[in-house]
Amino acid sequence: TSTRQREELTHTLGYLPAEAPLYDELTGREQLGYAAQFRRLDEDGRVDGALERYGLADAADRRGEGYPTGMRRRLRPAPATLHDPAVLLLDEPLNGLDPQATRTVRELVATASDDGTAVLISSHDLATIEAICDRVGIIAEGRLVAEDDPDELAGAADDRPDLESAVL
Repeated sequence: TSTRQREELTHTLGYLPAEAPLYDELTGREQLGYAAQFRRLDEDGRVDGALERYGLADAADRRGEGYPTGMRRRLRPAPATLHDPAVLLLDEPLNGLDPQATRTVRELVATASDDGTAVLISSHDLATIEAICDRVGIIAEGRLVAEDDPDELAGAADDRPDLESAVL
């Protein structure tokens, strides 16, 4: 890809890997500032807004090494959403989150989708996928084997009408 294509992609796509890196030597504010610089964004309140949204404003100036596990996990999705991407790709976004952070991420997904962002979630947490997604694709052995709204897929299960039964 060309440099121009790469820059376009960094502005279009927000990506949260299953194991997003956090830097122990940086504060929460610095980590988000770094993400903003990477995308060539003016920080114009985006960093502070993200810290507030994810419940980290009080710990913004503490180094990552001082964050307990729950706080570290709450910080993970923030860099992927700083720039209001057109496409948001989330890999296991709720893995290990506390209930408050789980709610925040669910709200983020709903709001982003309502605002026209295409949100793609890769997850084994089928109950959550069933609750928050309006389209589901089931992949088996690297192939897309089914795609529909969750209720339709769940209704295809013979024994119990839920998404997990349909997948199994």
